[in-house]
Amino acid sequence: MVARLRSMPVHPGALLAARSLVGLVRSAVQIVVIMALAMTVLGYSPNGGAAELALSAGLTLFISFSLGWAFIAAGAWLRRAEPLQNLALIVIFPLMFASSAYVPVEDLPAWLGAVASVNPLTYAIDATRALALDVPGLDHAVPAVVICAVIAVTGMAAAVRGFRRPL
Repeated sequence: MVARLRSMPVHPGALLAARSLVGLVRSAVQIVVIMALAMTVLGYSPNGGAAELALSAGLTLFISFSLGWAFIAAGAWLRRAEPLQNLALIVIFPLMFASSAYVPVEDLPAWLGAVASVNPLTYAIDATRALALDVPGLDHAVPAVVICAVIAVTGMAAAVRGFRRPL
């Protein structure tokens, strides 16, 4: 199917952007479902209020968007599902477990805390947590947005370049 799409008079960036938007819509639906379940089933009540919760969801969507472009770029260069799935596991597991997602950076062992303090996901998770729960950590929002923007722009450029190369 990709070969057929590549033969049509469509800009390669448009195909990749459509794929990215599909992922963004999927992430938005997942966020809404998770928040609805958290509020109805678990009794979650956001301390920050509705506006901060919406900003937290927006930041989460931007993180998803930027990482989506990184993996679209990897897919454009690898062109096979198996290596891409392996790459995703190799990248996502260390990023998640060496971040503040599960344990605060201060409570991690020194070597892991040093790794977590330079992990881009730590900034994003701390900023999202600060918005949703109205706790300290909002100062990580700007670095999270900047890091995600760099990842997204780099991913877009690499994806278009990888998609344009001959099969």
